[in-house]
Amino acid sequence: MPLNSLLLLNKVRQSLIGTPRLALNGKHGRRPGDIFPNFLSPTTAGPMNFWDWAEGNWVHIFELSGSFSASFDQLFSYAVASDVLDGAGVKVLCVSTMNLGLLQELSVDVSAIAGQPLTARLVADQGAKLAQSLGLQEKSDGSSATLHKSFLIGPDLRIKTIEVSSSPIRRTCHQTMQLVTSMQRAASRVSEPQKLSDLRAKLPVPQS
Repeated sequence: MPLNSLLLLNKVRQSLIGTPRLALNGKHGRRPGDIFPNFLSPTTAGPMNFWDWAEGNWVHIFELSGSFSASFDQLFSYAVASDVLDGAGVKVLCVSTMNLGLLQELSVDVSAIAGQPLTARLVADQGAKLAQSLGLQEKSDGSSATLHKSFLIGPDLRIKTIEVSSSPIRRTCHQTMQLVTSMQRAASRVSEPQKLSDLRAKLPVPQS
């Protein structure tokens, strides 16, 4: 099948199933390479200064849907594999319009079923003011529809990827780890030219 036909087919498929897309041009706000803004907020694990908590780690930050079953399944995948996330230096932050009491109950329930503590932090954001200020929610150009975003933030607190969808973006732990792994590989490839130049500098200069 010609490449153009494949691209068109993929575009139609994404429009039907609502697959999140990667935002490359920063048309709707923050862009990859920007430092993610700092904020202070109460969470299910106590007060948090985002930069202090996130620095030196990979952080996946997204909206937590108010739909209990979907949110429960998503958080359960993070709780079950919390040791994998911790070992890879990955933290998860969920911003939700649910109140803090409900989020704490949800965290306890998920931890009890998973058999280990949920390390993802849940932030209560009733009214979605924090989500809007961080760029997790934005109005689509020329319509009243809300765009939902998720961010992958690197150890340097800079945005590495942005995903955009017309509905809240949900990822399992496996999907998050795939995304982090791909970005870590990309980061290592960026540093390769410097390493190669260092090697070339050690080679003897050919004599004419």
